[in-house]
This record gives sequence, structure tokens and C-alpha cells, in this order.
Amino acid sequence: MARISEREAQAWAEGTKLTIQTPFTDQDLALLEQIEEEVLARVAVAYPDQTTWTDATTTPKLVRVAITKMYVAWYVRRQYSENLEDGDAAYAEQVLSSTPRTIHLQCARHLLIHHWDLPSSRWGWCSDG
Repeated sequence: MARISEREAQAWAEGTKLTIQTPFTDQDLALLEQIEEEVLARVAVAYPDQTTWTDATTTPKLVRVAITKMYVAWYVRRQYSENLEDGDAAYAEQVLSSTPRTIHLQCARHLLIHHWDLPSSRWGWCSDG
């Protein structure tokens, strides 16, 4: 089950140019699952127990924001891949480039996930790779 909702994704999409299909298509879910894995792997340094993060109601909001931003950026890039020139993907690139900062701030404990206790030994940045 997806850890974000179509509504959350649509909030990051330009409404007159892009509509996120409801429910997510199989292709969209395949993309989303890969992005979720990447984001969860990166925040695992600070939040190793993610067993309860199974859907959009149990995954912390800031984690969903990172997943959503990354998903919509890649969705836009995929949707317009045949038209992409230097300036054509500016919005997607802007959203995509802001995602690592959201992840890093969570892991560095500058942005804390509410109601989640961090182990005292888990301090520092998340994995970059």
C-alpha cells in the first residue's frame, strides 16, 4: 500500500498541466514504491524502526512530504520526457533538489517527526547514497 495519497501528490503537481490518476496506476505505484524505498533507507539512520509506517495514515507527515516531492518530480520528468530541454523541467528540478534537504533535516534532528523518540546514539546526517 502506498505511503502517500493521490491528494498529497496532486498538491505538488501543477493542476492545469498534470493530474495524478486516482487510484495510482500500476506504473505509478511501481515508481512510488522505488521512491519510498529510497526515502525510507535514507531516514533509517535516524529512524531505524519503520515497521509501523505502512500507509499514508501511519507514515509520519515529514516522511510523506519527502516521498511526495520526490515522486511528483520524477512523475513530471517521466510525463514530459520527450519534450525536456534545459528549461522545460525547471519545476521538477526545483522540487527534486529540495527533497534531500527535507530528508537531511529530519535525520539531523533539525526537523523532528512528531511522537517519535530517536535513539540517543543516532545523531547526524542520513545516508547520501
